[in-house]
Amino acid sequence: QPSYWTLIVDCLLVPDALCRKQASHLLRNSVISLENDKTSVVCQDNGDGDGVFWWQKSKQSVYSSTWQDYQLLLSTLEETQAHIIRPLLPRLHNLISACEEKVLHFSWLTVLFE
Repeated sequence: QPSYWTLIVDCLLVPDALCRKQASHLLRNSVISLENDKTSVVCQDNGDGDGVFWWQKSKQSVYSSTWQDYQLLLSTLEETQAHIIRPLLPRLHNLISACEEKVLHFSWLTVLFE
């Protein structure tokens, strides 16, 4: 059975815009909840021994800024106007670095490139 976080990733990949918007809303509210609860979360269910989602309360500022960048890029890439994407490219580089540092799982990046 897929976890909550895997379902969000899957829903962000579907062609239905309403489903993607709802998944984005759930993601945004989940991150806000984690910021307020100050708890740690590790979701390990994707079959490769690696988690799909991590949140460490000891590195909350890093995780918060990473997910803010992610959500900003996610909402911007839904737009059809290409000129608003270019200023956000440095944030994409931040997300790639976050994947290398095990702050963000690569499956979240694949959502941005779909």
